[in-house]
Amino acid sequence: MSGRAFFWLSIICVIVTFISVNALSSVLLRSTRLDLTENQLYTLSDGTREVLSSFDEPVDATFYFSRSLAQGYPAIRAYGARVREMLQSYSDLSDGLLRLEIVDPQPFSEEEDRAIAAAIQGVPTGDGEQLYMGLTVRNAVDQQVTIPLFSPEREAFLEYELTRALSELDAPAPPRVGVLSGLPLDGGATPFGGGQPPLFVYQQMQTAFDLVAIEDDFEELPDGLDILFIAHPPSLNEAQYFAIDQWMLANGRALILVD
Repeated sequence: MSGRAFFWLSIICVIVTFISVNALSSVLLRSTRLDLTENQLYTLSDGTREVLSSFDEPVDATFYFSRSLAQGYPAIRAYGARVREMLQSYSDLSDGLLRLEIVDPQPFSEEEDRAIAAAIQGVPTGDGEQLYMGLTVRNAVDQQVTIPLFSPEREAFLEYELTRALSELDAPAPPRVGVLSGLPLDGGATPFGGGQPPLFVYQQMQTAFDLVAIEDDFEELPDGLDILFIAHPPSLNEAQYFAIDQWMLANGRALILVD
C-alpha cells in the first residue's frame, strides 16, 4: 500500500472512530455530564436529586419557548437553551418519569393558543409579536403547576424554580412558617398605604410557604407552625424565651438569624 493510500485510510479510521465514540456516548452516557462551568451551573443539588428520585408516576413537563422569535435576541436565545438543557438533565435523572415536551409557539398557531391557555406569559417583541418562555408540569391526576416566565435576570434561581414547581405537585399544603423579626421584612406597609415593597427574601418565602406573622408582644406561638423563622428579633422577655424554648423542644425546626 502506498504512503498516500495509507494516509487517507488513517484519516478514514479516525473519522469512523470519532463518529462511533460519539454515537455510543450519546446512548450509554446520556445522563452523565461533565460540568466545567465556573459556578457549576449544570450540577444539580442533592435536594433536586431527592425530589426526582421520589417520583412514582410520570410527570409531564411542557417547555414553551419561542425559539424562532428568540433568534434575534442573543441573551434570550442563550437562556432558553440553558433552561432546555437543565430540563433535559432533570428528565435524564428521573429514569424517564419526567417526560419533557418542547413547544415553539409560533404566532397565531395552535401552540400559541396552548401557551396562553396554560397561563404562560408572553413578552412583546419589537415586531409586535409575543415571545414565550415558560413551563407547565402536570402529574397523573391533572394537578398542574406553572412557571409563567423564565427571566434571564433570575438565572441563579433556575434550579430552585424548577425543583419547587415539581415538589409543589405532590404537596397538599405549603408549610406554615412563623415569622418573628424586628426587621421590616414585609416592607412596613400600613393599612393606609405607603411603606416599601417587601424584601426580596420575604417575597420568595411568600411564594413557597404560608407565612404567619408573630407579633412583638406574643405570649404564645401560633398553633400549627411547621417551622419557626427568627431574624434579628425584637427584645424578648423571659416568658417569650420560654415559649420559644418549649416550641423548639416539641418541634425542633427553626432558622434563627442574629447579629
